[in-house]
Amino acid sequence: MPNVSEPLLMAYGSDDTRVPLVYGERFRDAVRKNNPNVGWVQYDGEQHGWHVLADNVDFLTRVDESLAVNLAAAHPPLASP
Repeated sequence: MPNVSEPLLMAYGSDDTRVPLVYGERFRDAVRKNNPNVGWVQYDGEQHGWHVLADNVDFLTRVDESLAVNLAAAHPPLASP
């Protein structure tokens, strides 16, 4: 079983033939057994990369939000003197 303890964002295209969706689902489910902080997004009709502009924007927005939340939690701002 994978031992991933840090926050993880997973994104898959439903039509990916390089890394079929079922492999991503299995990995996600295995990691979630010990780590509830696993984000998942599936882009219908996409393959191993996003070709639809809206999917690119959505994915990068999710990455930005995930980094903002998780980096802030890991590194709170220093108090002013």
